[in-house]
Amino acid sequence: MPEPRTTCFFRRIRFIAAWILLVSLVGTGVLIWLMADRLLTPRRRSHEPHHARILSNPTDFGLEIQPFSATAADGAILQAMLVAPSTRTGQAVKRRRMEERLGGRKIRGTVLMIHGRGGIKEDELAMTERFVAAGLRCVIYDTRAHGQSGGRFCTYGHLEVNDAIRVLETADKRFALDLQNEPVFAFGYSLGGAVAVQLLGQHGNRFAAAAVVAPFRDIGDIVAFSGERHSRGWLPGFFAPACVALAEARVGFNSEKIRPVTAALAIETPILIAHGEKDLVIPVSHGRSVFEAIPKATPKHWMPIADAYHGDVFLKGGDNLYQAMIEFWLNNS
Repeated sequence: MPEPRTTCFFRRIRFIAAWILLVSLVGTGVLIWLMADRLLTPRRRSHEPHHARILSNPTDFGLEIQPFSATAADGAILQAMLVAPSTRTGQAVKRRRMEERLGGRKIRGTVLMIHGRGGIKEDELAMTERFVAAGLRCVIYDTRAHGQSGGRFCTYGHLEVNDAIRVLETADKRFALDLQNEPVFAFGYSLGGAVAVQLLGQHGNRFAAAAVVAPFRDIGDIVAFSGERHSRGWLPGFFAPACVALAEARVGFNSEKIRPVTAALAIETPILIAHGEKDLVIPVSHGRSVFEAIPKATPKHWMPIADAYHGDVFLKGGDNLYQAMIEFWLNNS
């Protein structure tokens, strides 16, 4: 006896619905995997023309550059540079301008600098021009999974905190800097700022003072914010937590421990935090939350940068921002 048409129709509907559900689940899984992969593996950048100009003639910019490498605890090779004031200077416009504000070329300390997500150490060369003007050496390096350094994944502080210590200790031994007997300062921008906050929470006794620009307060919060911003709000709420959870599973870190706002509770090192008031990548509320979490007994300074977004915060802050950071370091050394 032939099957009733209505029964056949509903069976087809159920079959189609099952396939739609399966395709949706697979598509969702693929999208979450891609988001997690993007979170863990930032695009690596190479040198750009303005980097090459400095690297080819560092003395023209008032710099002396010595490359070196450090080995992380997991074996990853971290490419780094020690940048010091050059005794022979060319035009060195930025250095001379800052020297007029601060004066002096005598070595007053060493700055460990940590770049942001997707950045490279060479991005910080322009900053070092200002810092060497105050007699500060700079240790710059490609963080893991960035630039020329090894490491498959970026872990947002899980491994980067100890990497920073390895780089600093290697520079000390390689160049006989004697960092035990002179001030060491910390600097970080964006992701590097978040790592610097975690670094101070765990190894604050190694640093005389710190300056941090545009840090995020919590890995889960910033992933959710970024996902909503890039998708213009169409991603369901579970995507960001699922992305972070998958990243945890792939790398083996605990996202609950990647919370600069919690690390800030243990900071006793004097710290300046600057943040662009119009930052659309890491909202200024993140930097303010980290600042507020730092104990009141700790010397701290909040410096909002008016009309500044994320990528132009140093441009908008200008020499006033650089001078504020340098003076904060030296006044707390």
